[in-house]
Amino acid sequence: MAYVIKRYSNRKLYDTQESRYVTLEEIEEMIRGGREIAVVDASSGDDLTSVTLTQIILENERAHRTALPAAFLHQLITHGEAWQDFVQRSMRSSLEGIVSSQREMERVFREWTTRAGWGWP
Repeated sequence: MAYVIKRYSNRKLYDTQESRYVTLEEIEEMIRGGREIAVVDASSGDDLTSVTLTQIILENERAHRTALPAAFLHQLITHGEAWQDFVQRSMRSSLEGIVSSQREMERVFREWTTRAGWGWP
């Protein structure tokens, strides 16, 4: 179940489970900690998750100067939704492959440590 964050018209973000306002940085930390986040508009209930996560990514790009290549961004804008759909499918597939490989590595390591008698948490 997703962790619900409400976004108010003043752009404040409210953590409904902890009953406190949070920053984009705190939401990023929650996600890195393994929480699934859902951001909804407090008045309309509209899903703002993608917009908020994109904002976190853009803030990180600005802060770390590791911007996506301008040529890539130009293509993304030029070709509109078709290009965006392609990028989303490609990224989803790549990330699923990475997660699958990571799980397989953990399984193999767990099996190896068990055989060695070291145990695995």
